[in-house]
Amino acid sequence: MAALLLRSLREDLHQLSNTCCRGLPAQWVAGGVAALNLASIVRFVVVLGDMLSGDFSPLRLLLIVPLVATALTAAVVPFTVLAWRRHMWSLLGRIHYMILALAAVAFTWFVAEWNLLGFHF
Repeated sequence: MAALLLRSLREDLHQLSNTCCRGLPAQWVAGGVAALNLASIVRFVVVLGDMLSGDFSPLRLLLIVPLVATALTAAVVPFTVLAWRRHMWSLLGRIHYMILALAAVAFTWFVAEWNLLGFHF
């Protein structure tokens, strides 16, 4: 009886560890993209206020953030496909991740459209 209980507990723990940690790298990458995109928006607003005084040096440092976010966005898109193919999370979790991936791609397009992706000066 105890052996059966231990076996059942071990199987439950194994299944729990497989489901909770399976998509962890994808979640970290998506969180990084979201944080960098949000930080770049906030920083653009702050830098625009500083540029009125004629100081353009913070702008060079600021333009690195969208480049890193774009690289991470390039990793989020394949993770989205893998999440749907491997049923990594619940349906709502996959839809949430897909919306986040679409927002990251849209933000990358927006930044590229306004020539804020990289150094153009």
